[in-house]
Amino acid sequence: TITSAMSTLTPPVALEDPANQSKVDYVLDVSNSPDFDYPP
Repeated sequence: TITSAMSTLTPPVALEDPANQSKVDYVLDVSNSPDFDYPP
């Protein structure tokens, strides 16, 4: 995702508002979790 690549870009891209870091961390965490398994 763009959020995971921000630190690897040249030059690195910083968040405009550092208070949003927890939101970025949440998005990265959810994007790596397995899909929800719906019951039959």
